[in-house]
Amino acid sequence: MVRVHSAQNVQAGSVILNSFFQTFINDNDSTGFGNDHTWSLGVTYGLTDKLELTAQIVPYQDDQTHGWGPPGETKVGVKWSSPFSGKRIQTGLHAFFRLPTARKHNLPFEPYSSGSIAFGAMGLFSLDVPGTLPLKLHFNFGYLDNNLATFLQKESTDQVLLGAGIKLPIRAIIFYTEYSGELFVHDSRISFRDNSMRLTHGVKFRLPLRLILDLGADVSFSQSREVYPAPLHEYANWKIFGGLSYHFVPTRLWGAPVRSKRASRTGRGLQDLRDKRERVNEELDNLLDELCKDKKETDKKEKNDKS
Repeated sequence: MVRVHSAQNVQAGSVILNSFFQTFINDNDSTGFGNDHTWSLGVTYGLTDKLELTAQIVPYQDDQTHGWGPPGETKVGVKWSSPFSGKRIQTGLHAFFRLPTARKHNLPFEPYSSGSIAFGAMGLFSLDVPGTLPLKLHFNFGYLDNNLATFLQKESTDQVLLGAGIKLPIRAIIFYTEYSGELFVHDSRISFRDNSMRLTHGVKFRLPLRLILDLGADVSFSQSREVYPAPLHEYANWKIFGGLSYHFVPTRLWGAPVRSKRASRTGRGLQDLRDKRERVNEELDNLLDELCKDKKETDKKEKNDKS
């Protein structure tokens, strides 16, 4: 998925590196090259089976002014998978900070950014649908405070975060569709359709060398207006994007093998079984020796009795 999060975490010790590029060409753009490009880099690390850390930087973000766009916002977060998660149903929580590292904020064609430190939290729900097709459903609901300095105070720039998606993996290809949106809910001038929302269709290809290629497109659900009251502005009607991810598990970390708690417990359990098996084999050998000894003594006694 692109913006919708799964409640299932990556394996402990796993690292995912990704590079993501998206672009939009305005209908009025005469160059044909486009006027809104974004290039981001991200990393995900499985701290434990229940906890993962994420970070994303934007080295290039068009500001509609300079030939080379300045950097964009930085996001760091943590995702927790609840202990109530099962094989088919998973629940969790994703919390993140958005840091104002961009030179310019609230750029045209992009979702709102305040220029202040923002904090957001989302509840996550994932469901594996049994059947012929291995469908996976994901639902997100959260809240974004765009100014941490006024945390817990209701402001017109605070947003509700919505997300829902469906994923269909077939062999080495994964098809997905998702809805995502950031809604201003405390400003009466802004209707539901004025907000930044989009429907995303994409496909992932599992490549050799643990690489995953991601291709897709966004289609906006936002309506156009003649006048955009702040903090609104014009959003992109559509975008196309491509990404490349690399997933690996470091074999050693500070000289010690990287193993999850679950793997450690499994290893200890297997070792206990081996020890028990060795003890049982040893006891069987001793029992066979005693039986053989008893048989020899019985045969010898019967022979003496006959003589």
